[in-house]
Amino acid sequence: MRYTAMQYAKTLYDLLEAEPKNTALVIRNVAKTLLSNGQAGLARSVAEQFKSVWYTRKKITAVEVTTAEKGLVGVTQLEKMLGGKIELNENVDPKVGAGARIKIGDYQVDNTLARRLSDLRNALIH
Repeated sequence: MRYTAMQYAKTLYDLLEAEPKNTALVIRNVAKTLLSNGQAGLARSVAEQFKSVWYTRKKITAVEVTTAEKGLVGVTQLEKMLGGKIELNENVDPKVGAGARIKIGDYQVDNTLARRLSDLRNALIH
């Protein structure tokens, strides 16, 4: 029987919750199952889906922030704004200038100097 990456991810999560002290063994067994089912190609997708399952079940919001330098956006500030726990992934890109680009799922707010200058340039050209 063929299983989807999401089915493997949910099963992996459930097994890890049931056996928190046997993490390595659980992961090894799921990998063996993927191999024996001829679905080893799903491994990367299972890992991505697992992350999604983890965030959903732990009620954690994944937030990606890009700023010109590290540490400009605080976890506590974002947790207050979003009303819950977050996992912050900070990216540094000096090209953004000032401001920040914040991505939460498919939603993105780009309040960077680079974007504002681009908007201004486009407005002047058109």
